[in-house]
This record gives sequence, structure tokens and C-alpha cells, in this order.
Amino acid sequence: MKKVLFWMVGVFFGLIILGAIFGGDNNKSVTNAQTASSISQQSAPKANPIAVTANELVKAYKDNEIAANDKFKGKDLLVSAKIDSIDASLGDKPVLILASGLDFGMSNPQADLAESDQAKAKDLKKGQQIKLLCKGNSEVAGTPMLDECVIQ
Repeated sequence: MKKVLFWMVGVFFGLIILGAIFGGDNNKSVTNAQTASSISQQSAPKANPIAVTANELVKAYKDNEIAANDKFKGKDLLVSAKIDSIDASLGDKPVLILASGLDFGMSNPQADLAESDQAKAKDLKKGQQIKLLCKGNSEVAGTPMLDECVIQ
């Protein structure tokens, strides 16, 4: 009998601990929604972006990745370039590969379109001159990355 009582008390406290760990505070979902909203507002491009060409991005990252990150990463950029290709990333999200015209051993900049502009990708053409309002996002494997791009 003592063993059964011991196990019941143990299960009871175990459930309390699990409830404390995994149980939700209803206010957390509101807080998480508010946080997500403020993050998306922060990531939306703002006024007075840095004007840059695809050539300048490639050259800056080739010359000095640390300095280029300081200048472009997390900043609002107005990028001018020709479209080298229109590809699909994981999940079939449109990605624009921007022609840099430079051969520095780096890949051409990659621009991930904002969700609001993804449907516009079907109307774009290779070789088309384009301006994009983007967030700079460092470089990956020699490819300058641009996020949340909106076609201008």
C-alpha cells in the first residue's frame, strides 16, 4: 500500500512539474505575437536606404567581409542590378540571382523576395534591370545575401 501511495504522490508531483514546464501562460501567446509583430516591423525596409549595385556588393565582400558586414549587414539597401537568373529556393520561394559583371571568385548576390513580392517573380525576365529595397544579410559561401527584398 505504501508503494502505491508513493507512486501516486510521485506521479502527482511529476505532472505538476510537467505542467509548469510545458503549460502555457495565456499572456505568453500575446507577448509572442507582439514580439513577432515588432520583429517584422523592424525587418521591413525603411526610408533612406544605402544605394548600392550588385558589383559594389561583390567587390566589398571580396575585399573585406568584416568591413562589408559593418557597412551592409542589417541595413536597408536599395540595390540596382540586372537579373542573372530567377530561381526557386527550398519551399519553392523565388530567389533572384543578380548579375555583378565581376569575376572575383564570389557568386553573384542572391536576393530573397519578401512574401508580399513573391508572386511578382513570374513576371521578371533574365537580363532585366531591377531595383530592390532589401535588408543586407552578410555572405554565405562567397555569395552576398539580401533578404526581404521588395521590387521597386
